[in-house]
Amino acid sequence: MHDHLQRVFVGEPRAARIQIVRYICAAADCRATWRILPAFVARHLWRRWTTVARTIAGEPLSATRALVPARTRRRWNARLASAARQLVHILADHDDDHVVTFARVAGFEATRRDLVELFTAGRVLGVHGLADIAAAIHELERGVRLM
Repeated sequence: MHDHLQRVFVGEPRAARIQIVRYICAAADCRATWRILPAFVARHLWRRWTTVARTIAGEPLSATRALVPARTRRRWNARLASAARQLVHILADHDDDHVVTFARVAGFEATRRDLVELFTAGRVLGVHGLADIAAAIHELERGVRLM
């Protein structure tokens, strides 16, 4: 362990803080840094996956929408409406025949939202929600994001 820092979730009560541990590679020629986030944190979105899921599902204002600005909701929905071609290519090259079949069913013209809906309906890779889908995609190809 190198050090740690506090992350405050955007739009949630001040008490909603988590501790993030950072690690630095011990190899003198590397010195890369990693942050290990808990699975319930939406990477790069500064929110919990449950907040993201409720928001893109369009739950009433009294729930999560009041915490997420309209501009952010539009950005998330636009990202989900974008092409999932790269994600489908990654899935189509998977070792598991079920995942390859899933990619074939989704097709290269699918949007990211189409993938989310197909993933959750078919429970591909044992996923149940956005956090599971994002984790599965990240595991298959580091750096590729669902949202």
